[in-house]
Amino acid sequence: MPEKPLNQLDPGLQRQVEHARNALERGNPDYAIGLLGDVLRREPGCLAVRRALRTAQVRRSGAGSALTRFVRSGLLFPGLVLAGLFRRGEPSRVLELAERVLDWDPHHPGALRRLAAAALAMELRETAVFALESALESRPDDHRSAVALARVLLELGRPGEALAVAERWSRRLPRDDVFRDLLKEALVAQSLHRGRWDSDSGTYRDKLRDEEQAVDLEKRSRSATPAETLLKIIRESREAIAKEPESLNHHVALVRAYQDSGDYENALEWLERARRLRSGASDPSLARRAVELRVARLKARKATGKEIAEEWVCGCRQLVEDFPRESPFRFELAGHLRSAGWLDEAIRHYQEVQQVGVFRVRATAGLAECFQLKGLPDLAFEQYRAAADALPVMDDLKKHVVYQLALCHEAAGRPDQALAAFKQIYSADIGYRDVATRIEAASGDSRTA
Repeated sequence: MPEKPLNQLDPGLQRQVEHARNALERGNPDYAIGLLGDVLRREPGCLAVRRALRTAQVRRSGAGSALTRFVRSGLLFPGLVLAGLFRRGEPSRVLELAERVLDWDPHHPGALRRLAAAALAMELRETAVFALESALESRPDDHRSAVALARVLLELGRPGEALAVAERWSRRLPRDDVFRDLLKEALVAQSLHRGRWDSDSGTYRDKLRDEEQAVDLEKRSRSATPAETLLKIIRESREAIAKEPESLNHHVALVRAYQDSGDYENALEWLERARRLRSGASDPSLARRAVELRVARLKARKATGKEIAEEWVCGCRQLVEDFPRESPFRFELAGHLRSAGWLDEAIRHYQEVQQVGVFRVRATAGLAECFQLKGLPDLAFEQYRAAADALPVMDDLKKHVVYQLALCHEAAGRPDQALAAFKQIYSADIGYRDVATRIEAASGDSRTA
């Protein structure tokens, strides 16, 4: 079920929402709640209405006495039990039951989590984000809601927000493996989202070890560090390693300093020493850094594009072999294989990583590109359509997917469907590629006809 903005609701329902807002302004939250609840039962995918309903519920809840709130809290348990019984087979029913509980207590974390789970089952991801954020507002130490929120944000292609959640909880619970893994996924996804896999910055995953040091390294990567300062960092890092030979942070700082100075041989040598440390032996981020350094060394030597592409493929293959459960590595390998023209192998890896929720949509889009390059337009079309349907927001990824979907329609002799797809992009971003030109040309053709 797609989420629906308020302006796409039936005009009668829009008027009903407006009446509810007016009632809330006049201090009548009960009437507003009744109107908004009725709209949501008909259009459960309208987040704007759900937000307005929560505002009305909170306002009414705050107006009640302590005794009223106590009585209400005793009535919540049956609704939550029923929601638990229905949660697998009838998510729409769970949505209604969760809202019934929230009508009594709009801050109830259990009901908000049930609401989020039901929303996810109905593909209402933005609604799930709203519910989970509300759960964390009411109970900041809610570990389950925080985990679920980070995962949903990753699925929505919002790695920066997921990273903020994961970082906050990693600082609070530094030994929590769940948030450690989420932090890694968010950092990788953010790098992919920004299109910076080819950069030599090497910053991804540094925050897993030491937040303060990672911020310092990031600052260094963005500024032109004078040679004297780099030499000082190298000297201080080596002195620190002499005092604390098992410190991974000092090794990483030294590797970074050598990398910034363009001394890739020493950077690689010290990186290998870091990987032999007890704390670095099984760290996939260090293995990934080694690949980046080898690619950077090739670029410094003015290697050909083919040599650089082969280095990426070779390095990523080794990462997948050494860390088969690290889905980001497999996804990256598939992308490099596709770019290098090894399409069958790329397809195999895309299909495997397609089973991982956070990469599902992007892997589907990558798979479609492989089929397109292999001259299999029907298969490409199906994958592009699946990816487009799974993306609720017209962000850069969806624009790319819908554009390619339009090209598939054109290639198959379906100009009307192609034009409709181009118009989807046009309505969100008139400047995207050549959609404006294509739509104007189509309009001119129709007038001429």
